Amino acid sequence: MEFLGGLAEAAERGRNGLLLIPLGDGGPGAHGAEETVGQAAVDGFCVHCVPDWHPALPALTTRGLPVVVSDLRPEAGTAMGVGIEEAAAAREIARHLVALGHRRIAVLGIGECPPAPVVVAGHWRDVRHWVGRERLRGYAEGLGERGVGWDDVTVVHVPGVSRESGAVAAALVLDRVPRPTAIVAMADVLALGVLDALDVRGLRPGADISVAGFDDIPEAAAAGLTTVRQPSRDKGRRAGELLLDPPDDPSARRVVLPFALVVRASTGPAPTGRETAYPASTRRS
Repeated sequence: MEFLGGLAEAAERGRNGLLLIPLGDGGPGAHGAEETVGQAAVDGFCVHCVPDWHPALPALTTRGLPVVVSDLRPEAGTAMGVGIEEAAAAREIARHLVALGHRRIAVLGIGECPPAPVVVAGHWRDVRHWVGRERLRGYAEGLGERGVGWDDVTVVHVPGVSRESGAVAAALVLDRVPRPTAIVAMADVLALGVLDALDVRGLRPGADISVAGFDDIPEAAAAGLTTVRQPSRDKGRRAGELLLDPPDDPSARRVVLPFALVVRASTGPAPTGRETAYPASTRRS
């Protein structure tokens, strides 16, 4: 919503209209979106949170219209881009957690869209979604700087980005023995679901389990969530400006925005002693 708000500001200044085309996650039901994109009566496209494998992307490219993507993926071709350095931002979160003594960490990922949350094995390079892969790369690099190997990280692919899916995904790792001492979510909405899962189990964020998110949505501050702040509204506005007035200089067609690590109460020193999963009888209904 913040991104769309910024995009609308840029459109309104030029008295331009916006057509929103929901494309879905690129699954089996997404092929109708390819025709929709091919026939849309528009003068340009702003692509936001569309997975790399989506069947509508080739149709969009063949239109020959200006295209802006809301990240800095190198394989975007001639498309313009606005975003943060995803891996660099993720490294900051990892460094923060390692400095607090965390060595057993779980990551709730985005972009792969399984039918249900699933714990996955393998390397971060195997992730197809560019934003998800870059953030995983940043986590891996930040942890590796302090001697924490990728084998100590549990990755859970999450279907969709919602508070409910975050809670379900968190349960997969919170009910393990030994459970992680920190959970990193690739989106604040997922991290809020993690906080819900902790509350059900009588666990305290920042004391029993540290939790970090990504984006710094308005609800993050109220929840005391440690996260990475990226200027989502400014990202939408800059994307709209690029689309409406593409610069002649190719170097100006990629806009790198600032980010900041925001430390709040949801992260704290890793607990000492033996940590086990709480039995079901201790959970609050």
